[in-house]
Amino acid sequence: MCGEQAVAFWPASDPDIQSHPYCRACLDTAKLRVLEEIMRISDERR
Repeated sequence: MCGEQAVAFWPASDPDIQSHPYCRACLDTAKLRVLEEIMRISDERR
């Protein structure tokens, strides 16, 4: 985390995963990394 004011706690959908505060830029980066990993796994399964 960068120290900027948080705009969201993420991930918020799974109670077994601890949520962390993210500023907008860091949240976008974290979500993009997850999406890239999902796409990589999907491509490997083809």
